Amino acid sequence: MTACAGPLPCARIPLDVPGLTHTTELAAGALRTCAIAAAGVLCWGVDQSQPVPVTLPTAVHDLVAGAGVFCALTLPPAGQAYCWGSGSPPAPVDQGSLRFTALAAGYIHLAG
Repeated sequence: MTACAGPLPCARIPLDVPGLTHTTELAAGALRTCAIAAAGVLCWGVDQSQPVPVTLPTAVHDLVAGAGVFCALTLPPAGQAYCWGSGSPPAPVDQGSLRFTALAAGYIHLAG
């Protein structure tokens, strides 16, 4: 038996996510999922049955998920990481003078 949480139905087959088209990246966390799609970054999950937009200052790539947090990089050459989740809006990560080319997320950490 599949255990489910939140308003979304459980399914053993793939389901369409309403409003999600032309997806280029997907990152799944414990309770939420985010995607980079035609409409920008969209997230949904246990407390959001429909995808909602994430407001970022510019286009991003390299979307990653950790425990309750999502991060993405601005397109090159900037390489600025932005993270959001657990009720916090997207915010730039203090990278000093570093510019990341890729991200990796673990349970409670982010590496660039």
